[in-house]
Amino acid sequence: SRGFNGFFGGKLLVLVDGRSIYNGIFSGIFWDAHDLPLDNIARIEVLRGPGAALWGSNAVNGVINIVTRSAQETQGGRVAVGAGNVDQHLLDVRQGGVSESAAWRLYARSRGRSDQELPGGGTANDSSHSQRVGFRIDSSPSPTAWMVSGEAQQGRSGGAPYPQSTTEDIRDYHLLGRLSRRLESGSTLQLQTYFDSSWRRDLAVRSALQEDIFDLDIQHDVLLTASQRLIWGGGWRQNRFSSVGSVKLAFVPDHQSRTVTSLFVQDEWEILPQELILIGGVRAEQLPRHGLQWQPSLRATWNPLPLHTFW
Repeated sequence: SRGFNGFFGGKLLVLVDGRSIYNGIFSGIFWDAHDLPLDNIARIEVLRGPGAALWGSNAVNGVINIVTRSAQETQGGRVAVGAGNVDQHLLDVRQGGVSESAAWRLYARSRGRSDQELPGGGTANDSSHSQRVGFRIDSSPSPTAWMVSGEAQQGRSGGAPYPQSTTEDIRDYHLLGRLSRRLESGSTLQLQTYFDSSWRRDLAVRSALQEDIFDLDIQHDVLLTASQRLIWGGGWRQNRFSSVGSVKLAFVPDHQSRTVTSLFVQDEWEILPQELILIGGVRAEQLPRHGLQWQPSLRATWNPLPLHTFW
C-alpha cells in the first residue's frame, strides 16, 4: 500500500472504528473532514497487502483502521489549548463519566489555520477552520457488549493541493452502533450499523455535493480448533448521492442511489505455531451495473525470526 495513498486513490480502505470514510463520488478520502483528537485514538492498525476478500472492494492495496479509545479509558475531564501564527487556535474539551451499566464521554474540538505564505510572496488562500462535537457510550464488560458513538462537524477547508487549490464549506455527521456477543461455544457474533452524511460546497465553482450512506454488517468469528479460525459474515450498504450543479461543474444525473450486498468467508490456519500461517477466503459482492463479483484470496505469512515477516 506504500505510495498508493493519493487524494483520489480508491484502492486503500480507511476505517474509523470500522466505519469506512471513503467518498464514493470522487473515489477517494477527504482528509480535511476527519480531524480526530489525537488523545481519543487508541491505536492505528495497518494491514498490508490485498484484503478485499474480507474487507471489500477498496481494500486492494491494504487497510488502515483507526481505533478510538473506549469510554472507560477516557474518564474525567481534559482541556487542551494551543495558539500560533499559522495554526491560529486549537481547543479540545472532553468529559467522561461512568455508571453501573455503561461509561460515556462527550467531546468538542475547534481549530483554525491561517493562509500559508507562498515562496514568491503572497498567500495560498487556503485558510481553514472547523468545529466538531461528539460522544461515545460503551457498555460495562459482559458477554453481551454494545457501543454507540456519533459526531457532527462543520467548517471551511482550504481544499486539496491538487489538481488545484480550492476553498470549500464542509458539513458532515454520523451515528454508529455495535453489538457483540460471546457465545457459549467460544465464538463471537457481532452486528454493526451506521449512518453517515457528508456535504461539501465548492466556493469557486458554486457546486454542492452530498452523500448519505446506510451500512449494516454482521460477522461471526469461530475457533474451529486450536490452530484454525473461521470468519464469515455479510453486509448491506446503500449510497445516496445528490448534487447542485453550476455552469463550471455539474453531475448527470444530479442524484443517484446504489445498493451493494456482500457475503464473505475466510479460513486462517496456523500450520506452524507462531511461524507459518495460511489464509484463504472469498467474497461475493452484488454490484449495480456489474452484477455478481467474486474476490478470492490466498496468502501465507512466515515468521522465521521474531522481528522478520515474509508474506
